[in-house]
Amino acid sequence: MSRKTIFYLFIFFSVTFLSLTVPTVKANPITSITLNYNPSTEELNVTIIHNVANPSTHFIESVDIKVNTTLVRNEIYFSQPSTSTFTYQYDNITANDGATIEVTASCNISGPLAVSIIVGEGPGGQNGEPLIPGYLGLILIIVVSIVIFLPLIYKKIKMVYK
Repeated sequence: MSRKTIFYLFIFFSVTFLSLTVPTVKANPITSITLNYNPSTEELNVTIIHNVANPSTHFIESVDIKVNTTLVRNEIYFSQPSTSTFTYQYDNITANDGATIEVTASCNISGPLAVSIIVGEGPGGQNGEPLIPGYLGLILIIVVSIVIFLPLIYKKIKMVYK
């Protein structure tokens, strides 16, 4: 084996070892938010799915409610009511037909997720994508490995077909 090959193998195994020994951070983002607004009672129900192990250390820390881009409510929390699905009820949220209600819930670890509904079009909410992409470390290892080994593989193939 040449020195160059040994060097590439050393780099590959070093990157692999370091990526496997780095402690993984488990930051579960908010899975979804569903909004249900009742115009006759001016009541907004915000159902949040946020799976956590300990709701007093990993929780929804704030909920912002905007009606037509105007902030009408900002609630701060120091824990969440359950380890997965829960509903917050907000009274006196005035919104006419056609108004857009936007709710942004922020996790104290993984960040915010915003959804919106248009009053008069029924309950619902648009589920956004979580802000933390999955498998980023694995993708990085695969890309680095390909970049490192591509020249070696190319040389081997070139030598075989001479």
